[in-house]
Amino acid sequence: MSLEAIARYKPGENVTVRAKAAIVAGRFVQVVAYGTDRSYEGEHAVAGDDHPFGVSQRSSSDPTKEDVHSVDLLVECVRSNAVARIEAGEAVTAPADVAVGTAGKAVKAAAAVAATLVTGKVSDNNAILWTAKAAGKGGNSLSVEILNTGKEKALSVNVDGNKIIVTAATNGTGAGEITSTAALVIAAIEAHDTASQLVTVGNSSTSSGAGVVAAVATTKLSGGTESTGGAEAVGKALTSAKEAGELIEVSLY
Repeated sequence: MSLEAIARYKPGENVTVRAKAAIVAGRFVQVVAYGTDRSYEGEHAVAGDDHPFGVSQRSSSDPTKEDVHSVDLLVECVRSNAVARIEAGEAVTAPADVAVGTAGKAVKAAAAVAATLVTGKVSDNNAILWTAKAAGKGGNSLSVEILNTGKEKALSVNVDGNKIIVTAATNGTGAGEITSTAALVIAAIEAHDTASQLVTVGNSSTSSGAGVVAAVATTKLSGGTESTGGAEAVGKALTSAKEAGELIEVSLY
């Protein structure tokens, strides 16, 4: 007789965790070890944890004071794609995104940050600020390259995957000198159907845009972060808490 391969736990269903340290109901929990009895061992998730294992439905005893096999150390954790009651670490207003705070409490998630890059120099009036159109870590995969490909070239923009390639206009002097100003490059990016969907562009700081751009090797944008309280948002508040310590309902991501 053959056995059908069935997952032990399906996504969204509760999972039993053995407390590695005392766990309080309504806190985010992370798995910190795999026990000798084939159990998951967990404790409160730390502030900024972007992938908590689940949310505790009951409190556990202190494992240093209980027999290792005590049922008082077992905690049911609500998993992703479910709704759980979470202790607030601060005032939280529905339907704001929440993140993991101190001792596994829910805190408001900060706004996502878009990745950026500055090419050129403000002192040369050719500094361009490139900002990912979509906020979040995905913008860190975008890159910019400005090329000088020889004499008498026209200014053009191309996109190859996540790379924006600017071929600067050049004159016929020597090997070809770049004549495209930062203002012209900005206008070309804004006019390009694909590039303009990936980034916004503008003069950086007090740069006027009147200066001629210089060639730039492939350089990635950086600094993009997700909607977080120090890490990725892990759920959306369905109810509000006026102050820390109150319970809120959260739809888990």
